[in-house]
Amino acid sequence: MRTMADQYHLGLGSTDYQNRSLLRRISEFFYKPSQPLLAGQYLLGVDIWDGQGIMDFPALEAGGVSVAFIRLNNMAGGHHPDEMFNSYWNAQTNIIKVPYFVYNPWVTGQVNYDYLAAHMPANAKAVMIDIEVKMTGYAPATYAAQVEIFKNLVKTKWNTIIYTAEWFLSNLSYWPTDVVYHWAQYPSALYTAMTITWDRMRELLIPLSTPSNAARCPGTVKVWQCSADRIVLPGSTNRMDVNVIYMSLPELQQFAGVTVENPGPAIKHLLQVYDDGSLVIDGNTHP
Repeated sequence: MRTMADQYHLGLGSTDYQNRSLLRRISEFFYKPSQPLLAGQYLLGVDIWDGQGIMDFPALEAGGVSVAFIRLNNMAGGHHPDEMFNSYWNAQTNIIKVPYFVYNPWVTGQVNYDYLAAHMPANAKAVMIDIEVKMTGYAPATYAAQVEIFKNLVKTKWNTIIYTAEWFLSNLSYWPTDVVYHWAQYPSALYTAMTITWDRMRELLIPLSTPSNAARCPGTVKVWQCSADRIVLPGSTNRMDVNVIYMSLPELQQFAGVTVENPGPAIKHLLQVYDDGSLVIDGNTHP
């Protein structure tokens, strides 16, 4: 379990989230999507950190998870590595992996970038920037300006997506509009503790399509974090954050910089089998 000092990300311990107005919660509850979210129209992902413990990546794969966003750093008390990052990153799996970096407002955008650049795996081509930590007394305009410096540096090296949520928007006076977003919003049906299968998870997603407050996001929502550390699923004995990915598999692979082998053109052969057992391949007789 996280300590209170470590309860950033996903709204745990966030009074901003827990004290949202009754009207807003009611509007989420009665939100009706324009169309159902059907399997085959999206990909599934998870966000994981050292509180997850040992991950069963084969179980994630079997459940149809396409991508894991892996926490690179813990900034509670200052930047330091997530204890399980290397284990998760080096795990043998077909699941696409993207590091996520928790931005630290106690230091400048340049210092945040320097830490990220020093700790990103050499083979990582993309990063999720987690911008949610509130620093009391930190001017939103200063926060926004430093994030802008950081984001511009990051974009020169990696494909970039920003994680945040509506209840964090007031931390910054403005938000980047030239990147895509990993947007947190938790429908009531998914904001409850339960242990389910991945098939059941897909069933729960059917009545949904997009976050009910997607219009509030500063940019295009490409990933929707919909569960908020509430659901236990095959792959971990601890609660996981589940993501809906609004990308095709090729788009996700391109974003993550995954190299897909080109199998080349199909080669066709003419096979002829005769009653005497002889075999002719492309006109050549084989014993």
